[in-house]
Amino acid sequence: MIRSTMIVAAALIGLQGTAHAEGNADKGMVQFVKNCSSCHSIQQGSNTVGPNLHSIVGRTAGSVAGFTYSAELAKGGFDWNEPVLLEYLTSPTQAGGGDQLLHTVHMHFEGLSSREAEDIIAFLKSLGAQ
Repeated sequence: MIRSTMIVAAALIGLQGTAHAEGNADKGMVQFVKNCSSCHSIQQGSNTVGPNLHSIVGRTAGSVAGFTYSAELAKGGFDWNEPVLLEYLTSPTQAGGGDQLLHTVHMHFEGLSSREAEDIIAFLKSLGAQ
């Protein structure tokens, strides 16, 4: 009995690192205001320094009407899905690898914790997705 309890406990501990926690949209709204709203709007069609982020989850990069992107991002080439958003928000200078254009996104921030990024993504998803 003790041995089987230890095996189950070890398995649960091993799974902790692989589980994907869902973000909290309410906390994400606070994080968005703190970290994103100085350059991004969440109103559809309202671009500021950066493109609006309404319906960003699932949107093709470089596709917001009325915003002037870099030549690289204007070509698209990837979608802002949840894994890409999480990677970019947590490691903006490392994200994307060689086959994506994330290195061409010119935002001035150091990155967020995984928890903060997951919360912001949950908030953005609550606004609508592509």
